Amino acid sequence: MTAMSEPLVAQTKGKKTFTILHTNDLHSNLIGMAPASDFTPVTLNDDNTRGGFARLATKIAERKVATAGLGPVLILDAGDFSMGTAFAAATRETGAELRLLAMLGCDATTLGNHDFTLGPDGTAAAIGAAVEAGQVPVVLATNTDFSAPAPTLTGLQRLGAQGRIRSYLVIERGGIRFGIFGVLGREAAIYSVNAAPPPLPIRWRRLARRWRCCAIPKKSMWSSRSAMAGCARTRTEPLPKERMSSLPPKCPG
Repeated sequence: MTAMSEPLVAQTKGKKTFTILHTNDLHSNLIGMAPASDFTPVTLNDDNTRGGFARLATKIAERKVATAGLGPVLILDAGDFSMGTAFAAATRETGAELRLLAMLGCDATTLGNHDFTLGPDGTAAAIGAAVEAGQVPVVLATNTDFSAPAPTLTGLQRLGAQGRIRSYLVIERGGIRFGIFGVLGREAAIYSVNAAPPPLPIRWRRLARRWRCCAIPKKSMWSSRSAMAGCARTRTEPLPKERMSSLPPKCPG
């Protein structure tokens, strides 16, 4: 593997270079994925099993050797590290996903919408379990605000005060200074559990003032009961046929 980097070293002579090894959407895949009958852990490369943290560790080690002489290496994760397999059921108690990321040498991770599936207090419990075990990467939440006076946010607030959750991270490695931040995307915020319902489009809001109707965004994780609470209920007469096709579904009941 070392020989692979030699031509690159020659090409980058006199320049500062670095490598980022990146993971995302690991979704609690602690072990590989394949039919159990195909899995042969004692021997290598003779089954169809793919993925899992052990394979990631091997690949990271390989890439570090391959990029030797090409500057520092950063290992970063982009979130959604939890939810997706049965292991996720114990994430609050074990923080296993974060602990394994730390064992991989991950410098920092961030939070995706699936990392809030068990609620913000569940997220805090998972991070706290990893902290207690002494194995946790820095969690970056640059544009996520936990400051509201809500009981379910106290755990995240405490972790923020401890520096376990940060807005940014500066790493100096190999003569280079890196600034790292983690951003939760707009759609991820909408599709997180307990997220506030997004506003109805203006056209629908105008019609909602005249007819009883509501909208539940596709893939939304907030309950239909929340949507019902925002429905206008001023009139219940049938809609003209020419308008039926342009309206959201009618509230049940």
